[in-house]
Amino acid sequence: MPATVVAEHIGWQRGITVLKERVAELRPAYLPVDTCQRTEYRPGELAQWDLWFPDIDIPVASDEARRFPVPAGVSGYSRFLAAAMVPSREAHDVLGGHLACLKALGAVPRSGVYDQEGCIGRWGYSESN
Repeated sequence: MPATVVAEHIGWQRGITVLKERVAELRPAYLPVDTCQRTEYRPGELAQWDLWFPDIDIPVASDEARRFPVPAGVSGYSRFLAAAMVPSREAHDVLGGHLACLKALGAVPRSGVYDQEGCIGRWGYSESN
């Protein structure tokens, strides 16, 4: 709302310039919350990992085809992407693919995030859940 309308609502009787300056100072404090935020990362700070299942069947025998999981990781800062197809969703295969991705990246980020991948583990998981 413009400062002139604010002046009418509060019954301002003095010069409008002083009120305009004060409203301009206060206006940023009353801006609505931005529904999307831009997150920034420093180099080497974070990598996000996920397990991807491509929409293609790969022949493994003369009459059999399978879809293999692909651990994929992306660096939060550079958006460098690495992926490696693995033979199963078991932890040792997924972690082996993860290691191949880290070798392709050439470094280990300070932290890594998996999104609820059952073979890796879950945050806050207990037997009662």
